[in-house]
Amino acid sequence: LPLLVELEADRMSNLVLRTPQVTSEKEVVANERKLRVDDDIEGKALELLYDKAFRRHPYRWPTIGWMDDIRGFTVGDCRAFYRTHYAPSNATIVIAGDFDEPKALSLVQKHYGGLSGAARSEEHTSELQSH
Repeated sequence: LPLLVELEADRMSNLVLRTPQVTSEKEVVANERKLRVDDDIEGKALELLYDKAFRRHPYRWPTIGWMDDIRGFTVGDCRAFYRTHYAPSNATIVIAGDFDEPKALSLVQKHYGGLSGAARSEEHTSELQSH
């Protein structure tokens, strides 16, 4: 548990995003979308249904994203998303099993307590208010 908490807190605050890795992951996501949506009649039908049924609700957008977005996002976009969303203020930690609760809470406080909250961009805040 101590190592896991330390590693996850580090990932939340020090993720390294570089072009080769982002390019590779974009291909993985694009291929998954093609397999599960674009080349699958049920996946395509469900995506179209949600697009038409939820005009102003986030359910309108597929979890995996639209292909144009997948192909178009940049390392800078990934970094901005990371800075906005990967923070203790947007996280829930679940610990299950046989553990000492006071020690676990102490570990979480030690590794997450000094991390800053999510950076909320004006664009993101106004987008949330319009939905």
